[in-house]
Amino acid sequence: MIPLIRQIYIQNFKSIEKARVTLEPFTLLVGANGSGKTNFVNALEFVVECVNSSVEDAVGHRGGVYDVFSRSTRIRLPLGFRILVQGLDDFEADYALEVGIGNYGYPEILRERILFRQSGSDRVVRQTNRVGNAYWEDNPNQKIVGLQANQLMLSSASAPPFAKLSQFLRSTRFYSIVPNSMKPWHNRDAGAFLLKDGSNAPAILRRMAESEGLGSPRYEKIVTLLSLISSGTASIEHVSSRSETVSRNEATQESLNFQRDVGEGKRLTFQAYHMSDGTLRALGVLLAAYQVGYNPLVLIEEPEATIHPAAAAILFDALKDASSERQVIVTTHSADILDSKDLTADQIRVVSMEGGRTLIAPVSEAGRGIIRDKLYTPGELLRVNELRSDPELSALATESFDLFGPPFPDATS
Repeated sequence: MIPLIRQIYIQNFKSIEKARVTLEPFTLLVGANGSGKTNFVNALEFVVECVNSSVEDAVGHRGGVYDVFSRSTRIRLPLGFRILVQGLDDFEADYALEVGIGNYGYPEILRERILFRQSGSDRVVRQTNRVGNAYWEDNPNQKIVGLQANQLMLSSASAPPFAKLSQFLRSTRFYSIVPNSMKPWHNRDAGAFLLKDGSNAPAILRRMAESEGLGSPRYEKIVTLLSLISSGTASIEHVSSRSETVSRNEATQESLNFQRDVGEGKRLTFQAYHMSDGTLRALGVLLAAYQVGYNPLVLIEEPEATIHPAAAAILFDALKDASSERQVIVTTHSADILDSKDLTADQIRVVSMEGGRTLIAPVSEAGRGIIRDKLYTPGELLRVNELRSDPELSALATESFDLFGPPFPDATS
């Protein structure tokens, strides 16, 4: 089983007052511009940055507490998150975090809880709690004081299950591919993972070649898919500005060359600078989905932008295929990417804005039946404004919302 987030709770983050969302190995968040899809992605990105750095940095990089905390309620509730993760070797994790506004307007951690159980078991085997700057394991009468107000307990925990959860969150990747950032030459990069804008794509391709070879199934799959999206693309090559007399470690810049069939058995080489935005965006999305290394969860925003509608279905199939190796979450408002008859209603979450609040819920019962019976594709329903959320399930998710409730609640939407 691949590690994945099975369910996430979000409280009071920007336009999301309360959301409890169940996720699949492949999940599409579908909604109009301005509905709050990016806020959902940014909420998870906020937690990851808290783990990687600190709560203060995560808030500061988003403009400060009053730009992060929800403005949809007059009562300034704390920020809250709860993430249920499965597939951490033999463990499942239930992680909850609550952040408030402390003295002088600085963010501070109010509560934090980390629970683990063996996969397939109902019994909690490890439990660590934190209130303010004190924490304890199992017994609240044995508190240890000394945590910093903006530093997560999870960030400093080193026992195997804690380290696995921390590594999972730290390795989550977020993508909003910017084609123009992929066109220039870039300083050599280690290629540990694709950067958010896709700018180090040459390093990712180089790492793929070094670890698996340019003829590997992964590389061939990327080239084949790109050739279907951008007709005539025959190969993609990493190129370096290094001269033959300079040692490998002194290579200063790298880029990509594309070979394209131009007819009569001829091929021409084009630098990344001369490629279309659609081709580069598609390559960035494919590299995000198929990159080498431990990147257990990738979130990709609007992968279909600047890509021809006929190619959106190819991109959808690629992302769904990649979800067999890592969890893939995609935001979109395009009907074209939803036209696949292989897409199920269980893989869709409808995002809407109502009364200034973002609501995230499964497809309505009527829509689920139509998709299940293959009467219409989700894309066709979206075109006629009939891809709607289920109000009953949305209300149930809000009613049963409890950040620090009983351990490991059933993962129902």
